[in-house]
Amino acid sequence: MNTNHLKLIAIIAMTIDHVCDLIYPGFPAKPGAIGLHIVGRLTAPIMWFFVCEGYHYTHNVKKYMLRMGIFAVISHFAYCFAFGINMVPFSTGIFNQTSVMYPLFAAVLVMWMQDTDLPMKKWVKSTIILVLV
Repeated sequence: MNTNHLKLIAIIAMTIDHVCDLIYPGFPAKPGAIGLHIVGRLTAPIMWFFVCEGYHYTHNVKKYMLRMGIFAVISHFAYCFAFGINMVPFSTGIFNQTSVMYPLFAAVLVMWMQDTDLPMKKWVKSTIILVLV
């Protein structure tokens, strides 16, 4: 199995999960809906793996973070529009406010902060990382 196979599995699993969310809104406790959502849960670990691989193998981490950040902003509005969520973060609660792209971006930022000797005190750096996590 190569990376293209993993990407295809992630795309199919994510599509199944999103279609299930549109067909069965509100995550009902029906066996079919739960089964489809379980299939969809394969996507996240694959995405996290590829973000870590991308961070490790990129030649320019800052450009990688910029692309991830731009995509996180764009996908936030698409996610909110698709699922009928208010586009202003935290206006209706703290959960389910944006797509998974923001945490993926935050993970890259945390990895970069860990690997970079930033001109700040260690406790400040650790506090920022803790807040991001």
